[in-house]
Amino acid sequence: EKLISTFDKYNTLREAFQKINLQIKNTTSSLKGDDLQNLMHRFLLLGPDEILQFINDLKIENVEQSNNKIPILLSGTGIALGDELIHFIEGFEAIVMINDTWSGIHFYREKLEHDPNDDPMATLAKHYLLKNESSRMVPNVRRLPRVLELIKEYNIKGVIDHILKFCDPYIADYKRFKESLQDAEIPVLQLERDYSTSLEQLKTRIGAFFEMIL
Repeated sequence: EKLISTFDKYNTLREAFQKINLQIKNTTSSLKGDDLQNLMHRFLLLGPDEILQFINDLKIENVEQSNNKIPILLSGTGIALGDELIHFIEGFEAIVMINDTWSGIHFYREKLEHDPNDDPMATLAKHYLLKNESSRMVPNVRRLPRVLELIKEYNIKGVIDHILKFCDPYIADYKRFKESLQDAEIPVLQLERDYSTSLEQLKTRIGAFFEMIL
């Protein structure tokens, strides 16, 4: 019973994150992708109870004028605690509307569906095996259709494929991923890095990518 009640709590949290992500889609919202990532990191550190209360108390303001920032989808390797990549990207008059990684929508895109007749442990196994969005899952057939759907839904103008060195599932998938997006006429930037690389060293490449989109 305790496990099933926890399913409900986490599904409520997933819905809360989905609503915030939809508000980022609103061009007059003051929210940015970096704000959503900070909420996710806060959840990872403090757990569902604290972050649910924080989200419920959150007052989201609207700006007076619609912003003209470039809507970006970030895919690939997730953003770890302390990584300022999304904040850095949004310094280029862009907004990361979708974080298609384990530190973003992979957690909250799919609710955990529980059949009362099922063993709760079987429910967990089905959710994390059958609805897992990571490229480490084989065969990896879910990523590209999901990204193309999100591009259309959020009017995305460009994709940044973020790959940490030695994150082999995303390295192996890059060529197919890039070619498919190019066939759909979606600009894509492969951003391979490690944590010894200063974000300032990526400035020229990211800036040139946004100039190409404009």
